[in-house]
Amino acid sequence: MVYRLAFFIVCLACHLTAAVPLVYVHLGYRMPGYYHTAMRQAARFNEESDIFLIVQHKVFTSLKRNRTLPKNVHLIDAHTLPISEKHLAFAKIAHQESKYWRYTLERFYYLEAFMESTGITECIHLEGDTLVYRNLTSLLPVFRENTPSIGIPFLSDQMCVPAFIYFGSKEGLSEFTRRIPGEVEKMGIFSDMDFLATMFFETSLIEPLPTTTPSYLSSNREYTSLVGNQSRYPEVYSRHATEFGGLFDSMHIGIWLDGMSPAHAEYKRPKRYEVSIIDPSEFDYTWRKDAHGRRCPYASFDGEEWPIYFLHIHSKDLEKFKS
Repeated sequence: MVYRLAFFIVCLACHLTAAVPLVYVHLGYRMPGYYHTAMRQAARFNEESDIFLIVQHKVFTSLKRNRTLPKNVHLIDAHTLPISEKHLAFAKIAHQESKYWRYTLERFYYLEAFMESTGITECIHLEGDTLVYRNLTSLLPVFRENTPSIGIPFLSDQMCVPAFIYFGSKEGLSEFTRRIPGEVEKMGIFSDMDFLATMFFETSLIEPLPTTTPSYLSSNREYTSLVGNQSRYPEVYSRHATEFGGLFDSMHIGIWLDGMSPAHAEYKRPKRYEVSIIDPSEFDYTWRKDAHGRRCPYASFDGEEWPIYFLHIHSKDLEKFKS
């Protein structure tokens, strides 16, 4: 009872402040060390935001005992969150050898339960292999104006990357969790990246975040990935770039800078990710310190320099790119 009361007070305080909450979800039974780097980085750029980490009970107990996270990170035991009928429906059919692919979808049910339980209607969800280089609350007016329900970066017309998701309301998340069981039964695969991309074309609830510059898209080129997929809607990859004044990595930049994760054969080999419509090799990348002495990345193309607000470090070597 004491824990639940404290949980309610913390969440109510977050709900009443102007700062956007940041939410991580990790459902494995061991939390990788790079999560600590990601959350320390997020806290450094977003000191006024409450950061929530939803984890399994075993991880929750371990982290509570060995407190090493920033002071504005609040631990949430996933087992204390209510299980919805949609979640139960997913659990009945979500049988797959890789727990990783099940957890990538199941996290959205826990995220939805967390938002329902706390009354939070607006938040940013981040994966653990990500680095933020911007105060995200300062971008709220742009998010609210241009991405009213879900904002997410895209790799191709067929695939988005939910390592960074802005939720402007619960409507989009609720519709996504409603669709998941039917998509799993129909497709036979678990892919949050594919499912969300499909939802973009079938609803008005998802808006792409800018992953490249308007000048890149105005040049004469074929917007085709290395595996031969050509974009029918290239304009979406720079949509709202001017309004945001910066770019979001759909992991095409992170892989170009430092390669793929240890789970892949080409680990630590920087490359153009074969499914990406955008070719990151055509940009120059530099690092500069901001007014607070924090190291931040920039991408340059055609004489224009753009800040990168967020990197998806697929190699998991976040220490190399932290500020």
